[in-house]
Amino acid sequence: MNRLLILAVLLSFVLVPVVSDAGPGCCGSGDASAKAMSAGDASKASAATAGEKVGCDPSACAAKCSASCAATCKGAAAKSTAASAGMAMDEKQGIAVQRELYPLDTCVVSGMKLGAMGEPIEYVHEGRLVRLCGSGCVSKFQKDPAVYLEKLDAAVIAAQSESYPLTTCPISGAKLGEMGEPVAYVYEGQLVRFCCSGCIDKFKEDPTAAMAMLEAARREAREAN
Repeated sequence: MNRLLILAVLLSFVLVPVVSDAGPGCCGSGDASAKAMSAGDASKASAATAGEKVGCDPSACAAKCSASCAATCKGAAAKSTAASAGMAMDEKQGIAVQRELYPLDTCVVSGMKLGAMGEPIEYVHEGRLVRLCGSGCVSKFQKDPAVYLEKLDAAVIAAQSESYPLTTCPISGAKLGEMGEPVAYVYEGQLVRFCCSGCIDKFKEDPTAAMAMLEAARREAREAN
């Protein structure tokens, strides 16, 4: 009798059904349940990454994320467009200043009087305005721009030296002439004088402040006259 009782107890343990970790009501095999749980965890992780509470709809989170990314990209594009527009405006203003101060009434390539062959061509080379008599001179200029820019620089220095408005170096602040003959440098068609050649290198790093100082001095001189 006792043996039968022990045997019955042992059989009860063997016949107990194995319940998967998915809990009651789960469909399919244990492997399928595990996959379902993994997918659910991944969805929750994605939702958490999207900044939503765990348990939200992953597709809704993805939509919100896409909208946020689109807004960010749109904002970046707008800033880029504005920056490009600002650069274009600065370039136009720079060309306008160069046109006003342009020192030659002849073509720097052919030597002919500008306008003798019709409206002069305004060619911009690396931010520098060059006025030419015809399209043939454009191609000649392009073959060796350094030669013609050297001639143009000499003309700029000769034309702007007498009316140069600054008495100090725009980089060091030292009085021009205290360290010897001032160094003449042409930047975008404008004469800039420095106390020494070392200041030219500093100027090239960021010419903005120095050019603003020069323009302010030139404007003040015009108003005084």
